[in-house]
Amino acid sequence: MKNKNTQKPKIKLTFVPYLALRAKLIAMNSAELSDYIDNLFETNPFVEEGRVIPSAEINKDYYGTENEEDMYSFLIHQFRMLDTTDKEREIGEFLINSFNTEGYCNISLGKVAEKFNVRVEEVERILKKIQNISPPGIGARNLQECFILELEREEGKISPKIKHIIKNYLELLAREKYQEISKKTGINKDTLKELREKLIHLNPSPGLMFSKVRERVRIPDIVIENDGDSFNVYLNKAWRREIKINEEYKRMLKDVSNPETAKFLRNSFQKAEWSIKSIMARNKMLLDIGYFIAKNEYDFLKRKKLYPNKASIEEFCRALDSSPSIVSRLIQNKYVSTPRGIYPLHFFVQRKNVPYNDEELKEKIREIIRLEDPKNPLSDIDIANKLSDMGIKIKRRTVAKYRNMLHIPPRSKRRLD
Repeated sequence: MKNKNTQKPKIKLTFVPYLALRAKLIAMNSAELSDYIDNLFETNPFVEEGRVIPSAEINKDYYGTENEEDMYSFLIHQFRMLDTTDKEREIGEFLINSFNTEGYCNISLGKVAEKFNVRVEEVERILKKIQNISPPGIGARNLQECFILELEREEGKISPKIKHIIKNYLELLAREKYQEISKKTGINKDTLKELREKLIHLNPSPGLMFSKVRERVRIPDIVIENDGDSFNVYLNKAWRREIKINEEYKRMLKDVSNPETAKFLRNSFQKAEWSIKSIMARNKMLLDIGYFIAKNEYDFLKRKKLYPNKASIEEFCRALDSSPSIVSRLIQNKYVSTPRGIYPLHFFVQRKNVPYNDEELKEKIREIIRLEDPKNPLSDIDIANKLSDMGIKIKRRTVAKYRNMLHIPPRSKRRLD
């Protein structure tokens, strides 16, 4: 009995630090795990480099990009969510990649039309689709168009006269030449002053908003690729170094006589062993998540559906045979590369106590508003009622929240006189 009682605390004291380290490593994204491993190499004598990944095997697309490039992946990610043909998608992504760092489209649409053997009107139509995604003003061909796009996103339809002033008298308006503009256009000074005040608060360079954020990287932990009718799923390990135990130091551990040195080495060996074990557990769970997403989101990833199915945390737990707390740590701040772009893992998780799919709901609200009578637009209550007829029961304020997320103005600002 005495022996049994003394073993329990010892086992617990050994096991708890391992679980704490495992939880910590599971929560790390690729960049953080890479930093942790680099630190192990510097501080832990029991760690040595395993297989070195040849540079030819490293897919540069999975490396983090600077903010300027992040703008392009951010826009392409949104554009791929739209219902487009393969040709439209190719033209749209070409246009996006031609934007300058301020987010302007400076390339000749005629040259793009020639390149893809389509009419200029078709390229213009695709550019307008891009201009409808976030941030407002993106894809404008000049400052005047940028301001018009932002105003329309904020207020809905704006009058031809206001557009005319922005297109032709922007410099005079900036210099507060109200009388001169009023004489030429017939617009009163108060309206011009109000317009100038609105323009001051708009963003003249929507693309630069990405460079104001600290350099961000989106390094996918999981890669899902097309393989005929199915998918290949694997982990992206190109970002980090492989580690293994240094067997020579492990053998030396037995021969150390100094108590302090022995203690340091035992702790270092234990940390190295726990780290390797935790990383292997993390890798297995991430791979299981990848297989689950590939199966659950088959139609979405094959572009047969506009929006994902989304699974609950409980469904992810069953797929991984794990607890909600571990799954929650595992999906935070991590990305998956798919045939439709790079997504955060939580994109495929259905929020708790929300009985509808966020992306599906956004698409339905967008479609309802697209089909409304512009002279008699629908209120948020009307939209809620239409959604209720489709089997989605939500409140008016929830409609308003998602409508704002889609940058769609309220009823009063959508009405055309």
